Amino acid sequence: MAVSAVTAHAYDIEDNGIYYNVVSLDEMTLAVAGGNWVGDVVIPSSVIYNGRKFTVTKLSKWAMKVYAGLNSVTLPSTIKEIEESAIYDYERPQSCAPYRLYIPKDNQIETLGWQAIWTNYGETNTLHFPKLRKYGFNAVVGVSAISIPPRVKFLTDGDRIAFGWN
Repeated sequence: MAVSAVTAHAYDIEDNGIYYNVVSLDEMTLAVAGGNWVGDVVIPSSVIYNGRKFTVTKLSKWAMKVYAGLNSVTLPSTIKEIEESAIYDYERPQSCAPYRLYIPKDNQIETLGWQAIWTNYGETNTLHFPKLRKYGFNAVVGVSAISIPPRVKFLTDGDRIAFGWN
């Protein structure tokens, strides 16, 4: 019996079960907006759409609501921003086997929004963020360890609005 879960979002492009919104036509960049998160998911670094190559640079708010049936998620090194609650498994049943979150050590992530990665039942190695500049309140929850550079600006509650807090 296959279990499928889709996060419903409005989107501009669908490619291999992943939904994207255009961030910039000038820069040819995309944000992951949702998808069919089942099995081993690899988010590509680029997508070709209508003969044009777009680079995937962002995970949007609520882009990855993790449910049963997900084994692993691999993010590309091209991601620069993970918005508020972008990877969220709070509602994943505890009875499910843990999923693995892979973020390359050479990633380009500069901004982690408020509770950007919330993983109660996931498994990770130490997550490295060598280019991180802004770290939102509780930006990474439930991982074993993170590595960040000393120049990071830790955002206070008053800064949440920068990540879409209403």
